Formats: sequence, C-alpha cells, structure tokens
Amino acid sequence: MALLALLLIAASVGAYYVIAGAQSPSAFGGANATATAQAREQSTANALATTNANTLASATAQGRATATAQANPYAPNGGTLVINDPLSSNNKGYGWEEGERDGGSCTFSGGSYHSSIPQNGVFHSCLALATNLADFAFEVQATVISGSSSGIVFRADRATTHLYYFIIDENGNFYLKVYFDKFGTSSIVASGSSAAIKSSGSNLIAVVARG
Repeated sequence: MALLALLLIAASVGAYYVIAGAQSPSAFGGANATATAQAREQSTANALATTNANTLASATAQGRATATAQANPYAPNGGTLVINDPLSSNNKGYGWEEGERDGGSCTFSGGSYHSSIPQNGVFHSCLALATNLADFAFEVQATVISGSSSGIVFRADRATTHLYYFIIDENGNFYLKVYFDKFGTSSIVASGSSAAIKSSGSNLIAVVARG
C-alpha cells in the first residue's frame, strides 16, 4: 500500500527533508507503483494556514497509514499529533478525495486507500481536503511493492496545483521540487543521492515545514 502526502506551498514557505533507512512513505512515480505505508503528522505550531496536508501516489498505489501518539522527533520537537488515520475508510473527517480525476482515481477498497493512474512517469494526487496546517512535521513509512519511486508531496493546493514534491527512486537519488501551476511549471530545490535510501524494502521519509 502506498501513502503519499502532498501539500501545496507558498513561495515563502521553508521545507526541510530527512531520509533514514528502514521505513518508507508514500509511493509515486513509475508504472504500477504499490507500497505499504504508515504516516504520522504533527503540527509544530498553530494548526492553521493556507495549506492542505494530503496524500498522493503515482501509478497503481494503495495507501494505509497508522499513527501513534509519540513525541515529535524533529526539531524544534514541539507540537501535537493531529492526523491519525488508518486510511481504511473516509470516516475520520479529513476529507480524502474519492472518484476519478485527470486520468487517475482515488478510492477506498479492501480496507485501504488506493491512488492509481495508468500512465508511466507521472503521479496522481489524492488530497485530504478537510485539513489545514501551517508549521508541521510529517513522516511516512512505505514499502514499494512494484514501481521505482516513492515520496511525499506537501503544502498542496488543489485549485492552483502549487506544491512541494519530494521523491526518492530505486537508484538512491532524491529530488525536492516545487510546482507552481497546473501546467507543470516547476523548479528543483535540491537533489542528490544517499546511501540511506534502500532500493528495495522500506524507507522512512519525513519533512518539517516552517514559515
């Protein structure tokens, strides 16, 4: 199952990413990408702003997330756990998108949240439209079962398609990109490679956004 987090960003928002071996987040990219995920999100300040916390997956992905009330491990280490969702149904009040859009679909089926798109090299976003967070720490674990990439999107806005997109691939590369509009106008904020990224199995991806 693959949980993908997407969030839209304002130009002034800062984002920091952390990669560690073992657990992994959302799944995107690659044809027919599937992953198993767990997610935890904590607000590090006031849980209000102009952004949505969401999930997204590319290719055929399933998403299931669980969270435990643990202390925020990311500096400044404050905040309160605000999202705890097994993604088995849409009854937690986060407003996860359902149905077909832009060639992909978002559905709850078999106790999991599925985000799928038949095209290769693209991702399909499934957002939690009833969420609204400012400063936050977001962490996702995912195991990619098929496909080549996984990652998270954060500070996403469905209306403008403005978002930050952090992705890792099977070759150990990572990219942090910002998308500015629905036409795919984007800029690479950071890129590189890390030996901590596993080509198979699970990875842990986390982001701390402030500002």
